[in-house]
Amino acid sequence: MVAVRLTFYDGVGTIGGNKILLEDLEQATNVFLDFGTSFGKRGLYFEEYLKPRSVAGLLDLLEME
Repeated sequence: MVAVRLTFYDGVGTIGGNKILLEDLEQATNVFLDFGTSFGKRGLYFEEYLKPRSVAGLLDLLEME
């Protein structure tokens, strides 16, 4: 029987930022999986580079035609 343990460090119940430790207890081998940035925490420290256009953005499209 293989003895494996999974430990979730972040990203449980959220989008992004999943960090999982996979341990093979018999071989004493560990693999740490890191799947990027947590979108919820990122908003606390970073501001979006591009802001959404206001309603006037629709008028820009009409003027181009």
